[in-house]
Amino acid sequence: KGKDYATLATDQDDVGTTSNVTPTGILDDSPKLPQSDPRKIVLARTQYILSQLERPESEQTIPPYHVFYSNSECLAVWCKTGKF
Repeated sequence: KGKDYATLATDQDDVGTTSNVTPTGILDDSPKLPQSDPRKIVLARTQYILSQLERPESEQTIPPYHVFYSNSECLAVWCKTGKF
């Protein structure tokens, strides 16, 4: 494609990963991390989760705890990115 490999080149492929070629020619195909939403939205999501904990379990809208699919890390990512 005629790229200048002396500088950092970044291409976006079809699956959402970023291909980085470093100045030494090493290819890095690590997945691109999602960006955090604005602070006000993150705080609103956090407050929403905390408000759900005060409700009876039958009325909560957050999924029940599961070691792999619905844990504290999942909630933290949802607060920051909106993706569960």
